[in-house]
Amino acid sequence: MEIRGVASPEEGETAARELRDGGVQILDLCGGFDDELTARIVAAVEGKIAVGARRPAAGSPPPPDAPRRYGFIFKGPGMVPEHCQETFEAPGYFLEVRGVSSVEEGEIAAREMGDRGVTILGLCGGFNDELTARIMAAVGGKVAVGTVRYAPEEAAKISHLLGLPEA
Repeated sequence: MEIRGVASPEEGETAARELRDGGVQILDLCGGFDDELTARIVAAVEGKIAVGARRPAAGSPPPPDAPRRYGFIFKGPGMVPEHCQETFEAPGYFLEVRGVSSVEEGEIAAREMGDRGVTILGLCGGFNDELTARIMAAVGGKVAVGTVRYAPEEAAKISHLLGLPEA
């Protein structure tokens, strides 16, 4: 897993190409990437890797005037939250990332992040609508929650990559 922060669309395009060239196969974008910026990233990687963007879950608006402290939870086999975590800070920016192997671990991580002041939480594409709802319930409305979703053509790339039947 590699995490990069960018300050402009051009930096995002450059980073996406570097990640593609470095062998990354799936790229998740944070909520700062709207549809136009997401399309720029998809074009930058020339369709060679799957790109997903965070979409706010229904009923999960960002808290008004909340400081921007971000969190991201990714889910995969063998993730141990105590070891699969990292915090990134820069002036005016905070991001905490955690890896979990189950939705129960995700619920705990989400509550802990909320207790530390995270106001916007992104979930990887491994959290379907039901699992996202569980995370939303775990934070009790104190954190805005969104989940990475993939356009159909991007989802097909992931299915092929993981050897899954296409939906």
